[in-house]
Amino acid sequence: MMQLDKNLIERIQRLMDLGKIRQDVKVTDISEHVDTYMDGKFFFGRILQEEPSEEMLRTSFLFMQTYSRSIQVA
Repeated sequence: MMQLDKNLIERIQRLMDLGKIRQDVKVTDISEHVDTYMDGKFFFGRILQEEPSEEMLRTSFLFMQTYSRSIQVA
């Protein structure tokens, strides 16, 4: 099992407690999805492909916007 970021889990839980994230999703699943994407993005995009920081930030932000729409309360 991967080691999940405690701070990220706490932040996601706060958002869930505030009613901003659907109750039918698991906090640890969200954390794992975000962590997996960001690890891959930094390793493959930045290190292997030497993607410019600006592009990496732009696509990471787009991922987070898209992903957050899928878990937010309608």
